[in-house]
Formats: sequence, C-alpha cells, structure tokens
Amino acid sequence: TDVGSAKAGIIRDVAAACPGFTRFVPGHPMAGGETAGPLAGHAGLFAGKRYLLTPGPETSPAAVARVERVLAPTGALVSVLDPAQHDRIMAVVSHLPHLYAFALVNAATAESAELGTDVLKYAGGGFTDVTRIAASDARMWTDIFVENEEFLVHAYELVKQQMEALLRAIEHRDTAGIAGLIEAARAARLTLSAETQK
Repeated sequence: TDVGSAKAGIIRDVAAACPGFTRFVPGHPMAGGETAGPLAGHAGLFAGKRYLLTPGPETSPAAVARVERVLAPTGALVSVLDPAQHDRIMAVVSHLPHLYAFALVNAATAESAELGTDVLKYAGGGFTDVTRIAASDARMWTDIFVENEEFLVHAYELVKQQMEALLRAIEHRDTAGIAGLIEAARAARLTLSAETQK
C-alpha cells in the first residue's frame, strides 16, 4: 500500500524488544491502492515507484545495502530517510489525503441525510478521483492516524491555512488571488506528474 505507519515509533519498539538487533531495516513502498491482500499485487507493482527505507542509528549499513540489492530487480526507486523525517513527509503526502478522503465522503453522506437524497449518485470524476482511497482499510488507517498524530495534526494545519487563504480570496471576490493560488498548485502538481513518469 502507499502508506507507512509512524516509523520512529516502530523502530523504538523494535529496539526496546531486541536490543542490538542491527539487521532490522524498516521500509515500505509507495505503491498500491485502496485494496489489500495478495490478490491486489502484480508483477510490476513497484516499478518506477518509491520504496522508502528508514534505518535507525543502530541499523547496519550492510543490511541496508542488502535490502537495496533485493529491491533492485523490482524497478523500485529506493530512498533512505530518517525515521522522523519519514513520518513528517508521510503525514503530508499519504496520511492527510486519506484523512481528507474519509472526511469528504462522510460530509457527502451527511449532506445526503440533510437533503433527503443520495448526493453521491451525482458525483463526477473529481469526487471519485479524490475519494478513491476512502475505500481503504479502517483498522490499518486507525493505527496509522494514532501513531503519527503529531505530524498529522501539523499537516492538517498547513492545509487549513491554504484553505483559509483560498476562501478569503473567494469571499473578497479576489479573482487574481484565487487564480494565483490555483496556478501555484497546478504548477506543483504538473511537476509531480512529470516526476512519476520518469
């Protein structure tokens, strides 16, 4: 799946349970989707996708190199991150999008109840694209949210600031401001699209 639970906490727990265990190399791919289990996999799943390794200070560099060699035939793009840096990054690019998708679908459900009609049947591509991951596993995401609470709250505050800036521009009918915020996001997203096609 395209997630990682708070690595700093996992590494701390393993170190406490297995002192001196230097061959533990935490990591996960940024691949997959909202489905889980062996049937969701396929041969090219990791090709061209990031695979994040988050070794702790006690992890043997030889063990990290061995994992990198094992991953090489999959075509994964291996990145090595500090565990805390990993957790902060994942809060923005993985955990927050899932939080938003769950909240957006629940908001649509609440609006359905208020209007007395199923608003989801009118959903177009934008809604379905943004909320695809709302079909993800509840138990797994509960654990991830709880484990990475600090950075998830931080990521939420960042998005809240951006939403408020956009809404202020809308309320003031500041079309230049609205367009500027949209264009900044568009340019960054196009860069992401180019990166994922490498």
